[in-house]
Amino acid sequence: MSSSDARLSALLAEVERLLRARRATDAEPILRRALQDGAASCQQQSQRAALQHYMGVCLKLQRRYADALTHLDSAVTLAPHDPQIQTSRAVVLQHLQRFDDAIAAYERLLAQNPLDMESHLQLNELLYRQGRDHGFLGSYDVAARQIPTSPIPLATKGQFLLKLGRAQDALEAFERALRIAPQRAATLTGMARSLEALGDRPAASACFRRSVALQPHDSDVLVACAGFLLRSDDARGALDMAARAHALQPADQAALALLGLCYRARSDTREDQLNDYGSLVQIFDLDPPDGHADMATFNRDLADYLDALHADTRENFSQTLRGGTRLYDEIFYNGHALVDRLHAKIDDAVRRYISGLRPDASQPFTSRRTSAYSYTGSWSSRLCGSGFHVNHIHPAGWISSAYYVAVPEAAADRIGRPGWLKFGEPSDDFGTGFPPRLSIQPKPGRLVLFPSYLWHGTVPYSAAQNRTTIAFDVVPR
Repeated sequence: MSSSDARLSALLAEVERLLRARRATDAEPILRRALQDGAASCQQQSQRAALQHYMGVCLKLQRRYADALTHLDSAVTLAPHDPQIQTSRAVVLQHLQRFDDAIAAYERLLAQNPLDMESHLQLNELLYRQGRDHGFLGSYDVAARQIPTSPIPLATKGQFLLKLGRAQDALEAFERALRIAPQRAATLTGMARSLEALGDRPAASACFRRSVALQPHDSDVLVACAGFLLRSDDARGALDMAARAHALQPADQAALALLGLCYRARSDTREDQLNDYGSLVQIFDLDPPDGHADMATFNRDLADYLDALHADTRENFSQTLRGGTRLYDEIFYNGHALVDRLHAKIDDAVRRYISGLRPDASQPFTSRRTSAYSYTGSWSSRLCGSGFHVNHIHPAGWISSAYYVAVPEAAADRIGRPGWLKFGEPSDDFGTGFPPRLSIQPKPGRLVLFPSYLWHGTVPYSAAQNRTTIAFDVVPR
């Protein structure tokens, strides 16, 4: 490697560190000097592409999307098959509301790698959010034809069809996938859920048993089977299966959520220690960020700002929101000045929440207590009239959240509790035997923090006003 190449490699490493820390304004002058000084004229084309890519990302983090796209276009010209560069470009195209071009970008990624499941997801989310039902989920069929030896495209399509309530279509997708790989346990569990949804419980039971026999040490398979047993009124068998899953993966949020339901079904007092709604669900009514006299003014400004970003026609099909929209890109560290000011207040609340946890090696949530943590995802959701979140958990989190930016006036009703956050009620497929354990009234400026494995959802409301939130997940670092 020449000395100029070595210098550029060191520069790129420093820029990558700054961008990982979301310090875009610090990275930009370094990148500009490198471009102006001719460092990008070295012989390593991949380094020149990386320099343009990083400049594009740097500008994107400052919401300078048109300028970002110019640099990303140059990066694609230099490295036309680099998936990271193409993915960054597709996101920027969406910010510019050039949706046809973003769709084409994801299609090019899939032409390069038909098994790029993240690009499949982003493409189909975009199609769905924009109401483009023609071609929705079709990319999985294209991939199945291109890679006929892989069951993954068909099985993944089946999972999403299940989320959409299309159990018969899902069953057909899983059957096709099983013909390719009959011993794939994940496909069998999907087929079992389809059969269960169609009312064929004996066939579903056989599929679940077969999947566990194939993968007895896979916590996902065990959790799926445990859920079926609980829905089949076999709480003892479900508890044994969920305990096995938890022993294999102690931080598996789905296993913990199911374990709590099993305890509850058996009136087991261990539910009190695991879920402990009274101390693990906490409310923080935040003070106004710097530069704002009060939270009412701040949240009004923030709601107006976020409303302009919620440009889609409907929700993400793979998420829990019904009757509204969710921003597709991260809301933290993405150049949103008002959000950045709020984030400082949120971060202080998260630290206070963690420091107040009582360490307990026998408690799966508090045993992970650490002062070092990271945000693994952040987003904004906006519910419209009759909108709600189905009951769910956050599989990738440790601490989850809801911060209320705008709340409909109907939420003042303390009897019907429209728009309220509820805890302890699982998804509808578990029936009506698990009513909510706790309900919290949403208020602008209110942050609620809780363990990611706690079942939670919202009560639908019929008012025409929006209910706008920011949410995030935290994990120990």
